[in-house]
Amino acid sequence: MAEYKARRIFAVYTAEMMFDDSSSEDDMYFSQKALYVEPPTRHIDLSTIPQDGSEFIHKSRLLEDLAVEAVIRNPKKSWKVSAKKMARVFSSLAAKLKTSKALGILQKKFPKKTEYFYKKKNDKDWCLFLFGSEICAEIYGKCKKGMEGHLPVLSCVIYFSQVEIQMIIKLIYQWFLMFGMKDEFSMWLYALLACLDKPVDDDFQEFLEEFRSECKKYVKEQNPADKYAYFISVLLAKNFCAN
Repeated sequence: MAEYKARRIFAVYTAEMMFDDSSSEDDMYFSQKALYVEPPTRHIDLSTIPQDGSEFIHKSRLLEDLAVEAVIRNPKKSWKVSAKKMARVFSSLAAKLKTSKALGILQKKFPKKTEYFYKKKNDKDWCLFLFGSEICAEIYGKCKKGMEGHLPVLSCVIYFSQVEIQMIIKLIYQWFLMFGMKDEFSMWLYALLACLDKPVDDDFQEFLEEFRSECKKYVKEQNPADKYAYFISVLLAKNFCAN
């Protein structure tokens, strides 16, 4: 049940934080409770096509409830089944994000947080911005102390250029090869990949294939219980990789 809780935090957190910038980042990061969402204005079931962020969250929770039943029936396979479901949900979320951004809806609802866009001089600065002092020190040995990481909210991620999105994904890949798939890595990857325009060029497509292969290899050979690496491998396979 602990594994389910951890995965649920990630899945619900990702969807809700991307659609709701109004909540305290620290509260959302450390809490196991989902953010409050207004009751739906119509019946929501598994066949419903979400019309907004709130409906998407309600539908996601239905999938999560099904996952609870799967945990009880077969705890060893439940998080893998749920990862595949969430990878399918991802494609709907990504399509919605792109449409809403193209229409200017997201920019009106989630204005740019300019304080996020200070100059980062190098990879270490990006690591400190994304994940904070603790993880930065783990990766680089020494870094500025007392800095908190940032969550991948829409008031940040939709304002990254495609060059920046690809660059950050590549950085996280490097850190993953060094330290495995931390849950913070997977949350940022989810958000960044959702904002990545397709099709990508041949070089980046090859990189995504490599990323997926390394995630799959990592789960198989080093950490079979790493649900975050497994989830990213499935997400890439179902949404970005032909092989």
